[in-house]
Amino acid sequence: MRFRVNGEVLEFDDKKMLVREARELKHHTGMGLAAFSKALQGGDPDAIVAMLYLTFRRNSRAVKWADFDEFDLAALEVVPDEKPTEDEPTEGDGQADPPDVAAEREEVTTTAP
Repeated sequence: MRFRVNGEVLEFDDKKMLVREARELKHHTGMGLAAFSKALQGGDPDAIVAMLYLTFRRNSRAVKWADFDEFDLAALEVVPDEKPTEDEPTEGDGQADPPDVAAEREEVTTTAP
């Protein structure tokens, strides 16, 4: 998961969790790993703070949990992955174009000399 905070792009590897991190997470939020993942997807503020805290700590930044008490959640922006996911169609993926796009393509190819 990539996100931007105050213009800086950071990455949170949600596939990695050290025992120390899991214990801090549980201590500060009361959430286990499954609950954290679900809460993060749901936009729970404690889960968001936990993600920020762990990300900053993983990047060798000296932060405390309380440092995020005055954090403006509006300053957090999710950065989409650069590669398309399986759910997103890409050009040439075998799916038919919508009728208006197909018609435009037909016009271009039939009017060419």
